[in-house]
Amino acid sequence: MDEKRNLIIISLPDRAGGLTNVIRNITSSRKSPGLGYHLFFIDQSGYKGLRIYEKMNADSISRFKYNQDANLFNVCRKFGRRIKSFGNRSVLVTNSEFDLYMAAVCRLKNPIIHISHGDNELVYNLARWYAPIIDHHVAVSHFIADQLTALSGINPEQISYIPHPVPFSGCVRCPAEKNLRIVFVGRLVKGKGIFLMPEIERELRKRQVFVDWIFIGDGIDSEEFQRQWPENASVNWVGEVTNRDVFNEMAKGDIFLLPSYTEGFPLVLAEAMSVGLVPIVSNLRSGIPEIVEEGGTGFRCPLNSISKIVEDICGLHADREKLERMSIEARKRVVNFFDPFRRAGEYEALFRMLAAMPERQKAFPHPFRQRIMDRSFIPSFINIPLRQSIRQYRLVKKNLLKSV
Repeated sequence: MDEKRNLIIISLPDRAGGLTNVIRNITSSRKSPGLGYHLFFIDQSGYKGLRIYEKMNADSISRFKYNQDANLFNVCRKFGRRIKSFGNRSVLVTNSEFDLYMAAVCRLKNPIIHISHGDNELVYNLARWYAPIIDHHVAVSHFIADQLTALSGINPEQISYIPHPVPFSGCVRCPAEKNLRIVFVGRLVKGKGIFLMPEIERELRKRQVFVDWIFIGDGIDSEEFQRQWPENASVNWVGEVTNRDVFNEMAKGDIFLLPSYTEGFPLVLAEAMSVGLVPIVSNLRSGIPEIVEEGGTGFRCPLNSISKIVEDICGLHADREKLERMSIEARKRVVNFFDPFRRAGEYEALFRMLAAMPERQKAFPHPFRQRIMDRSFIPSFINIPLRQSIRQYRLVKKNLLKSV
């Protein structure tokens, strides 16, 4: 790495997902020759989903593997040594509890930019707890920025609002000839509201509205979810695929359905709109109203409102011209609001600003919610078998309770 360049170190989970796509979009749209990027893919044992294997436009990439049952304090010290090898003037971009825990345990002096991309108690607790070592906060929606500003201990001048960069994929939907095509992209878990969808299918059939479903993704509730569908439903189970294939599959749809119970700012929503899908999504405060205008660029529904979702789908089914108008408006909204070069440029300006900051003294907090088994004096050869035994016991107990 050229010593004259400012090095940006970004840590992210070694798995496909929204955050990975955000970092891919930032690095693929990079413009500043004075910045170098090193990516750490954090490989936690036990994860069985799709790993990152698509090319990322970084100067260097490495993986850090660790056992999920190991002593987290010792794991973080090991990872911290890898970070320290790049020098304490490299800018560290964090996005998770693991990153901040590591920075506190290893007493890193590096400038830290923390990306808050969720709307839940843990996200705000982390931002407040680790505020003494975070040099700048990035919020991905106006709402999240306002929530961070309201927290004690965080300087509002150290908060920036930067929407996700969303590059144009080249994929654009074609109008449906007959049945509307409804797309879901994400983890097949209860929290995404997936168990509402079989009932939505039944209600649509009662009204003689027939649709085709496309599910892109996988998750712990996948088997149970598939069992709940009517036998005659038209469903395509795509599973987990690469980012490129996600866009190709989305372009086969008309409507993007996301009835989640909680979200930060879902990147997949902007990606779906970028190919022309009309979103029907939960009316969550975290940022969705900033992009989905009711009746203009999509529809927002109260939580668990099967009736509202069905009405919106039926409305688009009956008025295909309205569907096409909204599809065009949805694409325009993303092109204007999530321009990848503009947004990546805002990130790069922030990286350069922090790289130029003089080193400051930091008051390192005790790690947030540190568990007893992660104390520094407990070796991993005790942690690993003990935690595995506890997990196995809980699994057996759960299965026994189910069978009673």
